[in-house]
Amino acid sequence: MNEFKVKIGTILRADTTLRSLLSKSASPYGVYFSRPPVTSPPFPLVTFKLIGGSVNDAGRDCQTRSLILQVTAYSATNCDAIMEQVERLLNEVHTFTSMTTCRILNISLDSIGPDDFDVEFNCYTLTHRYRVFLIKRD
Repeated sequence: MNEFKVKIGTILRADTTLRSLLSKSASPYGVYFSRPPVTSPPFPLVTFKLIGGSVNDAGRDCQTRSLILQVTAYSATNCDAIMEQVERLLNEVHTFTSMTTCRILNISLDSIGPDDFDVEFNCYTLTHRYRVFLIKRD
């Protein structure tokens, strides 16, 4: 799972369109794991996290795992545009081809949260949840 987590961060940080939407030109390009930085978060930004899921009852060598990838955009003005670009990136067929410890079978949009306002950070948020099916490689 660690390789998948790293890969998601790499994919989001490497996209120049997303960097432009986030108005970032230096690493980590406004992409953070789990939560925005505590001190002076550089909005707009994106967070992502993995939520554990089920494992089928097949033999250990061919177990399919199902988990949730949650991505949240924080912005005063353009959460929708940010999340549209994130969805484009996750739906590209070649995006996950170079992984060595697991193989992604499918990533599909599972749910879209409501437009929300984060009072702690004083900005709007939008959360998408993706269902991820993967197989661990030998």
